[in-house]
Amino acid sequence: MAKDLGITPTQLNRICRNLLGHSAQSLLHQRLLLEAKRELTFTTLAVKRIAAELGFADAAYFTRFFQRRTAMTPSAWRAQGMEGRPTPP
Repeated sequence: MAKDLGITPTQLNRICRNLLGHSAQSLLHQRLLLEAKRELTFTTLAVKRIAAELGFADAAYFTRFFQRRTAMTPSAWRAQGMEGRPTPP
């Protein structure tokens, strides 16, 4: 990302920390996690497909990434989100 912006990674991290209080990588991970949660909640796509669409080459790595940040597997997150929803007729 820094290269695309024409700055160094150090500069990008400094700017992100000053403006948002987090490193560029942390912000990217937060955004990936948010999108993963949305996909799991509002689509029926397979976890493997969501992982690929988010840029993860390996679904197992995506599962570890997700679980480290939520203490739940992607499948468990989806199941939790389905609780309380009305079932289609």
